Amino acid sequence: MKFCLIGCGGIVSGMHAPAYRLYREKHPDFEMAACCDLDKARAEDLQAGFGFARAYNDYHEMLAAEKPDAVAVIVSESAAAQVGMDVLRARIPMLIEKPPGRFSHETALLAAAAAAGHVPCQVAFNRRYMPVLAVMREMAAGEEIQQVSYELVRCERRDRHFSDTAVHAIDAARFLANADYRRVRLAYQEMPQYGEGVCNMSLDGEMTSGARVEIRICPMSGASLERAAVHAHNRLLLGFTPAWGGIDSPGRIEDFRGGAAPVIHAFKSSEVFESNGFYAENEAFFDAIAAGRAPSPDIASAMNVMRVKECIDRRQTEFVNDGGMG
Repeated sequence: MKFCLIGCGGIVSGMHAPAYRLYREKHPDFEMAACCDLDKARAEDLQAGFGFARAYNDYHEMLAAEKPDAVAVIVSESAAAQVGMDVLRARIPMLIEKPPGRFSHETALLAAAAAAGHVPCQVAFNRRYMPVLAVMREMAAGEEIQQVSYELVRCERRDRHFSDTAVHAIDAARFLANADYRRVRLAYQEMPQYGEGVCNMSLDGEMTSGARVEIRICPMSGASLERAAVHAHNRLLLGFTPAWGGIDSPGRIEDFRGGAAPVIHAFKSSEVFESNGFYAENEAFFDAIAAGRAPSPDIASAMNVMRVKECIDRRQTEFVNDGGMG
């Protein structure tokens, strides 16, 4: 497989590029052909640091010259839709970083282009591949899930568009519930003293399965953590994720049944790019493309999450699934 990368920023050098390198160690026929960034020096630094064969500062030139079998698009949210569309028009299988476009209409355009060209695509919702949450999902399989709770907490995050991070919580809760959002009520605690757009967020809703969902997002709190709970009949799963190598690392699951003491499932310490799901999501994408399978989650399946995420940007207080895309 000949692979090219578009975007060489911090999330790439810290998380994705180490995953590519490890995948190549396990699959010697995986060719890290080229990387590209508008800042040519940054692309050259990534090339030298992780073993890409060539560096570019124009992705159109790179795609034409390299003719890759797969491409990763790891660029800013504002650029994702345009770059992604160009890759899809070239009919190259693509992994695109979350969110796939700033707004849901951009996601819809990407999904339509992928379907029209029969181009396999995967959205990098890495929480689905975080070992703690992936195992929780497996443990909950077959249970009648009553409620899913997810808490995403950060320190000193003054991002005006924090929904681009909050989308992880929205997707993780959907993943654990194994169902789309049917209806969500949203509430905001605005904190202008910390910056424009800074606020705490609460989402309470119902999934298409009938399960309830609660999400709490606090960007200016006292820790960096993400925790999950799955409630079922006579069973409770608590997940303590190792988000960004934070205080719950390397992660654990507490499995309660019938009021008894929990069974603890502890995870081994590993590199952050592995414990946080970056290796597993890239491995899943490359393996799917190599085997001719459709990767997951695809862009169309991200629409439901993106429409809820967009409510935060617009400070809407209610989301209703109208039966359209998502």
